[in-house]
Amino acid sequence: MTFAWNFVDLFIVLVSIGLTTRFTQLNTRISDRIRSGSSTCENFWEQIRIQYVSLCDLVTLLNRSINRLVFVSYANDLYFICLQIMNATLEQPFLINRVYFFYSFSFLLLRTFLMFWYSSQVQDASHQPCRLILRVPNDEYCDELQRVQMYSRRGVSLTGMGVFLVSRRIFLTIAGTIITYELVLLSFRDRIMDQPDDDDDVSCVPLDLD
Repeated sequence: MTFAWNFVDLFIVLVSIGLTTRFTQLNTRISDRIRSGSSTCENFWEQIRIQYVSLCDLVTLLNRSINRLVFVSYANDLYFICLQIMNATLEQPFLINRVYFFYSFSFLLLRTFLMFWYSSQVQDASHQPCRLILRVPNDEYCDELQRVQMYSRRGVSLTGMGVFLVSRRIFLTIAGTIITYELVLLSFRDRIMDQPDDDDDVSCVPLDLD
């Protein structure tokens, strides 16, 4: 199972890197044209719009295929992080247990962080053309440029079955959820451990046979 979840997270990372790279190539083309100082004609922005819409369609098509996988992967990583944090409060009897625990927990955090980071880059890269267009001189504005700006302002991203959008905000949201959940579990566990055991309170009362 560990190998399966590693493969799923790696698959999502590789898909996200591929999509982000395609958006980055388009953004580089826009940035180089603006930096060169040459005027951007309407034909140039028409080509940019066609390529951008094609990339958005590609992300939407892939998202329909892997959105369930993204949701399950995020939920699985979140569950095991909470479980590992709970196990961190338990006493490890041997050194090898402590070494394995810290190794597995560190690997889980690294794997989850990389998946969060690379999958959120898709949305960030899709919004980049909107920020680049702000550097275009006002006299070069045209209808096609405004269409590109409108599409890029909306952007596109991977989703988890439509429940959440994979973005940098979700990273902070899930981190806050983990902290809140762990505080509740620790408080609940301490309350259970503080309760006296009823079996220990059983006292023998002599019977009066007279």
